[in-house]
Formats: sequence, C-alpha cells, structure tokens
Amino acid sequence: MSFNYTEDTSPTLADWESILNAFNCNITEDKVWEVARQYNDVPHFGNIYQELILEALKQLFWRLVELDEGEIDINISYDINAISTHFYIEGDFICSKSDFLNKVDSIKTMYH
Repeated sequence: MSFNYTEDTSPTLADWESILNAFNCNITEDKVWEVARQYNDVPHFGNIYQELILEALKQLFWRLVELDEGEIDINISYDINAISTHFYIEGDFICSKSDFLNKVDSIKTMYH
C-alpha cells in the first residue's frame, strides 16, 4: 500500500530529504511500515517518517564530521510534532542543506 505519509509534516521536510539524498541516504516506505507495525493503534505516519529522517541526519552529521557520537559534546536534538517538527545542531535550527553543511564544516574545523 503506497500513500502520501508526508502530509501534516514540517515545511522543512523536503530540505532535510534533499540533504540525505545528496549523500545517497534515503528512508524507504518499507522502513516506515516496519516502525508503524510496532504500534497497537494507527500511528501518525508523518511523524514516523520525520523521526527516521532526523535520526538519519544525525547519523550523517557524525559521519561527515568524522567523529563518533559522544566523542565530543555536541548538542543535536529534534522535536517531532507533525507540522511543528524541528532539527537543531548546537541550538541552531537546520532548515537547509547549506545550514547543515556549514555546521558540519564549523565542527570539523573546531575538532580536527
């Protein structure tokens, strides 16, 4: 069953997807369904998708800065609530590929 699980999601979602796509990372519909099947009640598929996207961005960040998570104290956080979903690195809202790559570059410069 294929459907649009990106309705009622952050307006920044497409930008986050483009970051992942630029590095050949993507979240499949199968992965969304895998997570959704763990719920007893019908979940918000958009929130599942956004969490998978943001967790993938977090992992991509660590890969690009060439450090292991926890090796340095970097605050990466996200809030997921349908259209009001946000992704932050060191308190800065990441809403574009340039935001993300600038933050990667600044952290790499600081720690390498």
